[in-house]
Amino acid sequence: MKQIDTLYKQYNSKAKQNEQIRYNWYPYDHQDIPLRSRVQSYNEMTNAQTKAVIISLHANASPNHNGRGFEIFTSKGETLSDQYATIIGEEFKADPVLVDSFAFRTDYATDGDLDKEADFYVLRKTVAPAVLIEHGFFDNLDDASLLINTDIINRFANMYLRFAIKFMFN
Repeated sequence: MKQIDTLYKQYNSKAKQNEQIRYNWYPYDHQDIPLRSRVQSYNEMTNAQTKAVIISLHANASPNHNGRGFEIFTSKGETLSDQYATIIGEEFKADPVLVDSFAFRTDYATDGDLDKEADFYVLRKTVAPAVLIEHGFFDNLDDASLLINTDIINRFANMYLRFAIKFMFN
């Protein structure tokens, strides 16, 4: 999805400005890359790192096209991914415009933290902790209009930059 690609590029630009943030960027090139190949690439990129996290950025869709909101997913069970998801969630909640624009679809009931747990391949098969994030629903006109808003994309990029700084230095 072009909007998520724009978000990646915006974050990439901001991260380059901070020489202390190390990152590998897996570019989305509008090709449907099989999950197995994508995860293998993630694992190759992170194997040599002493500290790594995989953040997989997406926009969601719903069967009836009326789904809305921001969601964070981790694998089932309590893992390091849950801690990273919590930091990202707190950074989301710290931005009043994002909070006002997107409902934060959390799941405190299952295990007491804000992320939703899912059996997604990318969350189960990566070596490094992984978090999958849905930035609204692209098939809902309200969310879709937000996903092409330059200010919203910039705010998400800043949110990930704040997370990266906390991740690297805490």
